[in-house]
Amino acid sequence: MNLLTKEFLWSPYQFAFLGFFLLLYLAESQFRWSRKTVLVASIFVALSLSVYLFGPNLKAKWWLIDDHEIFYFLKSKNSQQNWIQFFEILLNQTEVGSFGNSQRYRSSYYFLRVFETLLWKDNPLLWYSFRLVITALFSFSILKLLTKYFSFSLSILFLLSVFSLRYWSDIFSRMATSETYAVFGISLILIGISNYRDQSQNSIWTYVSIAVGVMIAEGSKENFLFLIPFLS
Repeated sequence: MNLLTKEFLWSPYQFAFLGFFLLLYLAESQFRWSRKTVLVASIFVALSLSVYLFGPNLKAKWWLIDDHEIFYFLKSKNSQQNWIQFFEILLNQTEVGSFGNSQRYRSSYYFLRVFETLLWKDNPLLWYSFRLVITALFSFSILKLLTKYFSFSLSILFLLSVFSLRYWSDIFSRMATSETYAVFGISLILIGISNYRDQSQNSIWTYVSIAVGVMIAEGSKENFLFLIPFLS
């Protein structure tokens, strides 16, 4: 068997996904799904996909090349920082307190990073668990928005194509990437947009979700500065 032939052979998992998609498509064709059913199914798929892709991260330990900053904020195991030092750490040990002097200024990134440091401390399981939650929230936000306009099966197909890109393994498998918080912000924006209704009164939480999402995304990664007009 030559190399070209091997590249086009599907694994059992790919056949399983194809079979699942076809069954789901047939089920949607035969039965009318209520919005509540779609919502519950979206939550289930988001959780299942996140656990399948990144569940093994829960067994991961520290990697000091990438995670050293967490210990820098905590100082030492015997005399760890507490919540009283939150703003002291944020302003004196990060670029947040060096506005105009630092090449980068990621206020939301360090706000959340210091917050997580004081919350999870030196427990890698809690750190990776929160990243698993962000993954599930991101998956759910995509499905929630797409199922507003397209079928559930097509929405899942798009979600799978999104996670077929390799860079997600770096984003959700490392603790220091600012993209993780940016994804968190984008998730809140997508959920807010999916709840928005034209020419009708929207819940205050719809606007809060979009506003907070924009602040987190643009304050974590400079690439998302274009989202600032959404705050107006």
